[in-house]
Amino acid sequence: MILDIYEAELQNVLEKISNEIELPQTAEDLDANAREKIESHAKRYGHSIEEVTEAVLSNRVTYRAIVGRNASRMDYFERTLARYLEKLDVVKSVRILPKAGKNAVHASKGELLVGGGKRNHIKSLDLEVEFQNGRKVYVIHKYTKQGGGAQDGALRDALFTLGQGTSENGKKQIDLVACLDGAFYQKIRRRTGISRMEEAKREYPGAMICTYESFKETTQIIWAK
Repeated sequence: MILDIYEAELQNVLEKISNEIELPQTAEDLDANAREKIESHAKRYGHSIEEVTEAVLSNRVTYRAIVGRNASRMDYFERTLARYLEKLDVVKSVRILPKAGKNAVHASKGELLVGGGKRNHIKSLDLEVEFQNGRKVYVIHKYTKQGGGAQDGALRDALFTLGQGTSENGKKQIDLVACLDGAFYQKIRRRTGISRMEEAKREYPGAMICTYESFKETTQIIWAK
């Protein structure tokens, strides 16, 4: 099976985490976070805390499964995409933007806004990509393997944000691109007979919507000028 860039990076992350693990020697060596995870696991599966603690202290795999870091929740998606885009011959630089806080960047009605907290249905921008010709695009990035109601809502917010590059008078001021990666966006839906990616392209004709693999082709109108 050929791994996409995210699955390949996940394998690297998992290997790194595994190599970093040092088993604690006694229950006293477990920090508060580890003890909380052990207690939660014991309650969920009907074990005693002592049983789970003993298993964690004696088995590397059990330790990693119960109290180790969850690689799927680590923030490596934007980093992985940024490294991929930096290798494109048309790209000069890529900057990963803060997800939240005073330095987070939003697009709203054709303006770039920095900070100001969470904005209704407007997703903060994830990457700033500068091309060799000096022009820039801002990337709204989503990587999703499995669906659900929350994921559909996140997709709607991402697509709503995609429309924020245009001012109230209809003039495009900011070049935005939605990069939608993962099986969630590629899988054919029974209800429509097309993928969510295709649905998004039909709903937003003319907008730049792509995967990491089609980023260069999709943004050609920007970097070729």
